[in-house]
Amino acid sequence: MAKKNEVVKRTPEMLAKAQERMTAIDASIENHLSGINKGYLSIAPLIAEVYDNEYYVVKGYKNIDDYAKAEHEMSHGTVSGLRKVFDRFGSSKDNEDGTKSYTIPEKYTEWGYTKLLLIASDEQKFKDAGIEPFEVFTSDMTIKTMREALALKLEEKAKEQDANAIDTEGKEVDKSTAPEVDKASATATAEARKDDFNGYLAKVKQASADLSAFASNEPKEVVQVIDTILGYIKTLEATYNKVHATATVKDTKKNK
Repeated sequence: MAKKNEVVKRTPEMLAKAQERMTAIDASIENHLSGINKGYLSIAPLIAEVYDNEYYVVKGYKNIDDYAKAEHEMSHGTVSGLRKVFDRFGSSKDNEDGTKSYTIPEKYTEWGYTKLLLIASDEQKFKDAGIEPFEVFTSDMTIKTMREALALKLEEKAKEQDANAIDTEGKEVDKSTAPEVDKASATATAEARKDDFNGYLAKVKQASADLSAFASNEPKEVVQVIDTILGYIKTLEATYNKVHATATVKDTKKNK
């Protein structure tokens, strides 16, 4: 048997048979995935019912995650995804006996769990791209095709917005006031960059502090690496403040 990273040499006849077999395998995988997806869509209303009514308490669990993991070996991510899909596409109605019925309308079931999860998770991205998933896509499309279409549309929108911004700036800036606008813009940009830098720096410091606390019981080598990182951060902050102060002095002299 050839190793994983070795190129298998095939005759044209062997290649044709391999391609034929791969077509069959892909179809089989998609068929099984379809069954799995439909199964997950059947589970989503049940998880929603357990969560809404806190039925997990009856079995001695503190939350839905503990229940799902212990009873059904379901991870937090899976439970979260099932709830997200139901919240977006499911519905519940009151019954005469005081209980509720939880269902996902049949019109969504043919899409499968993974596609509905993509639409629910990236709902804002679809809005930003101007895509109505159920109008643009079809249920037989692969999730890969849907993701690629979304990414392409978002990229097009970003380029369009950049082009419009440049065009608008060019029209609004008057030549007679261009120097003043440039100075104000440069100052605002510098201040914004400093604010961004300080914000990121604060986050990095906090992350480093958390890491230090986490590694308090680790070997000395780990602690030394963390201390080195903190040292680099302090040096970076001092350098940036020095450069910013120098630039501010120069700008003040120019304005005079």
